[in-house]
Amino acid sequence: MEETGPSSLDGLNVIDLSTVAAAPSVGQILGDHGADVIKIEPPNGDETRRMGPLAQQTNPQFIGMNRNKRGMAMDLSTKPGKEILFKLLENADILIENFKPGTLEKWGMGYQDTLVNRFPHLIHCRITGFGATGPLGGLPGYDGIGQAFGGLISLNGEKDGNPIRIPIPQADLITGLYATIGVLAALEERFHSGLGQLIEVSLMDTAISLLYPHNINWLINKIPPKRTGNDHPAYSPHTLIKTEEGYFFAGHFCNHQFEQCCKVLSCTHLLEEAQFSTEKLRIKNRSALTAALTAALSGYPPRQISDQLLAAGVPVSAVQTVPEVFDHPQVTGRKMVLKQEEHFKAIGLPIKLSLTPGRLKLLPPSLGEHNGEVLHSLGYSDEEIRTLLKTKIIFGEKAISFDEIIPPQRRKHTQQPKRASKKALGGLGIVDCTSHLSGALATRVLRDLGAQVISAGLSGNTKNHDDPLSVMPQNNKDRVHLSKNKPADRTQLCALLEQADILFEDETTQLCSNWGMDDDFLKAHCPKLIRSTIRPFGHTGPLVNAPADEGVLQAFTGMMALNGDPQGAPLLIPNPLSSTTTGLTTAIGALLALYARHTSQQGQTVQCAQLDATLTLQNPFGPDWLIAGVEPRRLGNKHPNAVPYDFYETKNGTIMLLVANDKQFRTLSYVLDMPALASDPRFSQSAHRIKHPTELGAIIETRLADKDRDSLVMTLLKAGVPAAPILTAEEALDHPHTLARGMVARGPKHHITLGSPIKMSRTPVELWKIALDSADKPHC
Repeated sequence: MEETGPSSLDGLNVIDLSTVAAAPSVGQILGDHGADVIKIEPPNGDETRRMGPLAQQTNPQFIGMNRNKRGMAMDLSTKPGKEILFKLLENADILIENFKPGTLEKWGMGYQDTLVNRFPHLIHCRITGFGATGPLGGLPGYDGIGQAFGGLISLNGEKDGNPIRIPIPQADLITGLYATIGVLAALEERFHSGLGQLIEVSLMDTAISLLYPHNINWLINKIPPKRTGNDHPAYSPHTLIKTEEGYFFAGHFCNHQFEQCCKVLSCTHLLEEAQFSTEKLRIKNRSALTAALTAALSGYPPRQISDQLLAAGVPVSAVQTVPEVFDHPQVTGRKMVLKQEEHFKAIGLPIKLSLTPGRLKLLPPSLGEHNGEVLHSLGYSDEEIRTLLKTKIIFGEKAISFDEIIPPQRRKHTQQPKRASKKALGGLGIVDCTSHLSGALATRVLRDLGAQVISAGLSGNTKNHDDPLSVMPQNNKDRVHLSKNKPADRTQLCALLEQADILFEDETTQLCSNWGMDDDFLKAHCPKLIRSTIRPFGHTGPLVNAPADEGVLQAFTGMMALNGDPQGAPLLIPNPLSSTTTGLTTAIGALLALYARHTSQQGQTVQCAQLDATLTLQNPFGPDWLIAGVEPRRLGNKHPNAVPYDFYETKNGTIMLLVANDKQFRTLSYVLDMPALASDPRFSQSAHRIKHPTELGAIIETRLADKDRDSLVMTLLKAGVPAAPILTAEEALDHPHTLARGMVARGPKHHITLGSPIKMSRTPVELWKIALDSADKPHC
């Protein structure tokens, strides 16, 4: 990673009031790419300081979300705390928070009541469990609650088994990616209008979006999704393979890949068997093929042979554990493990920018570490700071001491003429030459925010846009079909790129490269063009040319090893999590380059690997291993740092109960009319509950057995205890809250699609293509 030179967001000032995972991840991404982020914690600190295996200042879960931030600790509910915050907001560009809706209003800091009028330039990013509107608006939520309410958990499990909690905090982390996209889009719009706005993203809305393709299949075809375990009905192989040496996941083979697999494994006799001669026959003879591949893989060390297969172009990966993942040469070679000083290790940066790279500048702060530095920069004297500490307005051991202050330099842009647009990215031109879901999602989310997207593909290789499953990623895009054999088509593509702001390509199409329009050509002919490229394992490293599908990436990155019953086999996560994460990460990279272009007047290359993006989903498991040396393991429906955190049966359905702290447990005890539990020495503190999970679980299970599911969940949520019914995907999509939040959108000619998790107050997302206003026509 480069240590000198500019980053994309240099000069941007961010105030981060958030805790836990989803919202702090937004501040970390912005800080990774140059923003000056000040994290203001409550008096007792971010609760992730108290989660996990180590003490407060070195806790892996806190470290995993809070690098590249300066730290303060302050009571914002007080008048002096509010005054300090307002002074910081005078020069801030972005405010990030995840308070329960109504909290800032109670403190006199609400967006509509105060902030929008006092700080009209401010971009306010709010992340919540259920959003501020809808039947469940304002209720508390965590990742597991979003997964349960959103239908994700119902799809996770063996074909004939029970649903199982997904351990990867995907609702949290993907919400953070959507929020970051919203913030960067609002920055681009503010460059033209001079005005900020409110960005809201909720865990529930994100969970609904993560149901793809099951959500679209239900909405259009009314086909209820089912658990399929590690298999896929349309592909073979697409399965888990167990040998004495370990587990493998074999992805979907085309005929050539099957031939290569047989050559690498020295089982070319399989090529002579008629039952495996075509893809259709391999699907028909699925069990026989799995048995043959199991025999062929037996005896081989998993990593060694899977690396050979991947290098030969065959999508097969060993199911790696978290320690194996972060020790793999492809991971270390791509700098996806950051190291600094004796105790700091973290997951690396997945976005590689050629001119304005991200970097590690600051280690995660101790509680209140930069109080003195920040307050001095606001004009507070040493005596005033001592008074703030003595009166418990600020907190922390380093409340007064500070290093030399270097005020951040605000970026000078070449300001564009003021223009008003109904869309955040109005006027942005994108050419989409991708063929996989990652690229399609990246350009779809930018199109929803107002960009004009032209999908360019080779004739014969274009997607079936009448297929209902293509509706969501391909909606709102213009399409151009090109032919390799027509010189005029090359000229047409070149003309499109000369007018475009961003080009997206993946390793399958390589449309520009195949026509001689390599990086040097594009730099010369389209100097302001931002070139975003996606590859499965990246652009460097021993597996640079390896193929991958969703299952292979989940296996390679350790996600599959963590998912499933503790007594069972590793389990494929049922939604395309790797592809989704990569698509959103790539969109963020393009927007970072766009913001940097306002200063440099140059385009640049943005590289994103599916491997790198997927590794970022290993928070908190990656930091637990890298920092604490604690190897994560499959826990099923349990959680290593929270009790109770499990599924419970009521008289008419299953609920998920998640108690993250002692306050929530006390509330739970009173709601269940069992107040003695809160004072029981076995259960009164989180550390004690973790030692007695079976006893406490049995008590709660008995108490809930005769309760009505939905009434119980609403009572718990309104009391502040995170709980959720385990809804099926169709129940989640038809839920009144989903509909009220606009997450099912009906358009012209009876079209139906998913809504956007990104809610913007001034430039709302538009899901259906409309005629471009003159202000929204591509400007370059």
